[in-house]
Amino acid sequence: MERRVSTVALHASSSELPRIFERGEVAIVVDEQRNVLGILTKMDLIEMLARRPQIG
Repeated sequence: MERRVSTVALHASSSELPRIFERGEVAIVVDEQRNVLGILTKMDLIEMLARRPQIG
């Protein structure tokens, strides 16, 4: 199985993630020197959004 990946900066906006995940990619989080800090998946984003406080 082949997996596409994109890199994303540590302090990048979370609004970038849905576009990456729509393409079926995972996001590799990197620092300013492009050292790998972690991996984010679509499921990570879903879990993060589910834990957000509800407004209203």
